Amino acid sequence: MGEQPSRRQFIKQTTLGTTVLVVIQQTSAWVGGDQAQGQHSKTLGNSWIDAHGKAVYRFDGPAKVLGSKVYGRDFRAKDLVGWPQTEGFAHILRATKCDRPFLRLNSSALRDKLGCDPIITSGDLAPWNLKAPLPYWTPSPFVSIGGHPLYFGQPLAILFFRDLAAYRKAKPLLADLNSLNSFVQYGASSSPVADPRPPFGTSKFVNYLGDTGAAAKNADDLANKIRQELTFDPKKESTGSSLNKNWRIYQRSFETQSVDPMFMEPECGLGWYDSKTKKLSLTYGTQSPQDDLDGILSLLSGENAPKITKIQLNVCQPGGGFGGRDLSEFPILLALASVLQPDTTQRIVYSRSDQFQAGLKRHASQCALTLAVNQTPERFGKLEAIHSTTLLDGGGQNNYSFAVQNVGARNMTGAYDFARSLVESEARPSQSVPAGSMRGYGSLQAQFALECLVDEIASDLKLDPVDFRLKNLVPDHKPMHTGVVPAHKIPSRRVLEKIQESSLWKNRHNDQLQKSTADKLYGVGMALAVKSYGKSPGDTCLASITIAEEGAITLSTHSVDMGNGTATTLPLALFDILGRAADAVIMGDTDHFTPLSLEGPKAKDQIDQDRLAKNPRWVPSRSMSTAASAGAYQMRHPVVEAAKIIFQFSIWPAARALWGIPSSTQTEVPKEVLWKKGLLTYQGYRPLTWNELVKHIYKVDGITGVMVHSFYRSQWAQGTFSLVMAESTPSSPPKDSDKTAKQRSIQIPIDALALKNGKHSYQVVDRQGVEFPPFATLMQGANRYTPYGLVVAVEVQRSAGPQQGAIKIVAAEGYLECGTVIQQDIVEGQMEGAFAMGIGQTLLEDFAPAPDGPGQGGWNLHRYQVPLARHCALSQTKFTTLNAEPNEDPKGMAEVVLNAVPPAIANAIAHATGSRIRKLPVSAEDLKKGLL
Repeated sequence: MGEQPSRRQFIKQTTLGTTVLVVIQQTSAWVGGDQAQGQHSKTLGNSWIDAHGKAVYRFDGPAKVLGSKVYGRDFRAKDLVGWPQTEGFAHILRATKCDRPFLRLNSSALRDKLGCDPIITSGDLAPWNLKAPLPYWTPSPFVSIGGHPLYFGQPLAILFFRDLAAYRKAKPLLADLNSLNSFVQYGASSSPVADPRPPFGTSKFVNYLGDTGAAAKNADDLANKIRQELTFDPKKESTGSSLNKNWRIYQRSFETQSVDPMFMEPECGLGWYDSKTKKLSLTYGTQSPQDDLDGILSLLSGENAPKITKIQLNVCQPGGGFGGRDLSEFPILLALASVLQPDTTQRIVYSRSDQFQAGLKRHASQCALTLAVNQTPERFGKLEAIHSTTLLDGGGQNNYSFAVQNVGARNMTGAYDFARSLVESEARPSQSVPAGSMRGYGSLQAQFALECLVDEIASDLKLDPVDFRLKNLVPDHKPMHTGVVPAHKIPSRRVLEKIQESSLWKNRHNDQLQKSTADKLYGVGMALAVKSYGKSPGDTCLASITIAEEGAITLSTHSVDMGNGTATTLPLALFDILGRAADAVIMGDTDHFTPLSLEGPKAKDQIDQDRLAKNPRWVPSRSMSTAASAGAYQMRHPVVEAAKIIFQFSIWPAARALWGIPSSTQTEVPKEVLWKKGLLTYQGYRPLTWNELVKHIYKVDGITGVMVHSFYRSQWAQGTFSLVMAESTPSSPPKDSDKTAKQRSIQIPIDALALKNGKHSYQVVDRQGVEFPPFATLMQGANRYTPYGLVVAVEVQRSAGPQQGAIKIVAAEGYLECGTVIQQDIVEGQMEGAFAMGIGQTLLEDFAPAPDGPGQGGWNLHRYQVPLARHCALSQTKFTTLNAEPNEDPKGMAEVVLNAVPPAIANAIAHATGSRIRKLPVSAEDLKKGLL
């Protein structure tokens, strides 16, 4: 029969039109998660990996294929042990108007026609004195009676239904705008007024010949100097010579649209508040569990608010999202619904239409970009200066817009070296649906503008687009425009050289001549994206490895798999160190790490950080959301460090004892100690199985679990800890008299540690000292970068008719350098998914800003077109991952592979038609002007 296709190959083939009879049968090796506890937990043993430590299938693949419950909407009260079986439904009633005050609800009509009771508005919640869930959020998520809604879709009330039948009956009326408006009374409309709120966030980066203008006054002087040097004769319109006669100036404006993350599952979940124990239990999908819990506790911290003694969060798969669930309001509303109806299970489930109205978005941006290029013979084609001003629609409430504009500004110069740079950005409040981080985090908007203009300049100067980019790359170890020195070489040159070698690029001009016809125009374009990964304030990562007496390994992490594959790659991180991968993984775990006894508060400056660091339990940050492409490097780090501790202080002492090597010799692990086919080997000694090592460790109360907290901000925090090796000889019973304790003080790149010995519980190990990254690095931003290059071929319908201007993607080749690859299939999946997502944002996806956007309701996929298989040239795409340098770290890559797609398509259209695209999505009407 031949080799059985992988799941990805099978899906791709069926998508291309093959008719297949699918037969799915239960396989005993594929065991579903611990649904009784509602945890996002999977147990597979080691049958899911091959002899080389690579996954045969995704860790969560069998559960999804076999229909196990993994998403929030899959779970009901009956699935959760101890939960009340009575299940009610809550619905969030939202504002569909913002030009008039919200006066009241027609409560009698809501009760009589819809059967909902009770109905909760801001007035009912006033005695609780709700606090802002986050410092930059509004205090209450609800519109106050008599007040103007801040944004379309802002909650007006929570409607409660006693059961599913009542809710289903009411749902069509709640989805109908005409019916809905009969339940809500607004005041008279008023003239629009300017939003009084200040910007959600502003950024300004200035660099003049190496001077980054650290002092504000100096920064203003340098900025004015750059503006003056970029001034040119307005008679030359948008291109001309500057006051510096050696420069040619290009000034263009770019726009991107508002888009939805379009994750697989709309938000949904279950909540239960026990009025006796004051415990709040929640089950839903999220990518920021700790932030959600902190926000809920902050919201209900008022003196008269319901008391909460404990929150138990059961994290489900979020179904993708890439920012769509980072600091979402959904957990806040679910918690409120639960405490408002205690001692019952409350369910909120969004339809796709609800998600369009309420879910986080990434809104439109405008970027005014000016570049100066040298036109003297000796420096011809050298980029000399950049000035960009980006305005971002931040949405109706400050979610992550304050950070998105900053990350966009930090990545504005991409891969290129500018001796002079002035980068300004601002996120402004609007009446649109709140906006989140979303994939690309502002860098997509920045690099769309940059890569399109760089390509235009190369064409105008009659330079090869790749050669022009190669000429202007940032030299190794040189500071970026922000002043940040990259922690490693950025291999953009390798990516560009691979593009030069690709057949799609080399043959583009001949192919254009041969494939362009009277009806269609053919063109090929490319783009190079470089993006930082990691969170600018610092990456905070938690992990534990626990070995059961029978030998099974459980990995716990606060990280969430939102489609980025961490449920697979993090368990694989153990293989090279422990000779096997984790048998089970628990994602989004927060309560588990209580033994670390972590303490705050945030440090204010270097002096404050030094003072706080004297407390052995203090860390700069306790946890962070899953974001910023941090899975491959930052999130993996604590897993690797925990595994190293287990091997050095537990596995190696056990092996020495079993081999009869005296404990007084070879305390360091010799490099000849290796795992081979799951057995621990060393010189002439007999190979040891994993189970006999674990059995001995339990006999001597050795380390059976390691829990760590790590912090990265330009570098890893380094903690010093005193660890004990418990040993005994295998020939005698493990009595106290037979045990010897060997204590060592070591410095390792973590800042908090707890250990589990034998069958005992985890106990914190106070650090003896710590070296945190300098406080000044807080303002420097992320210092790790990944490059990605993409070549795209398009056909543009030329002949007159209804399809004139239509664009078809016909082929693509992508080249990524992401360091050491943990799992090739997942890297390829990210490139493929980003390609489809980028096509959607370039050609299809769009919604108008308020008041015509989805915030007023009535939106669904009939109004918002997403890419389908036919849009993506599935059989003509090729994605290549370049080999890593020796001992190179893995790099985050899930966002950068999106950023290159829109400009590559736009540049291909320019090659085909001669028309430069500066606005997304690409409009056929705009293209027609250049086709006639």
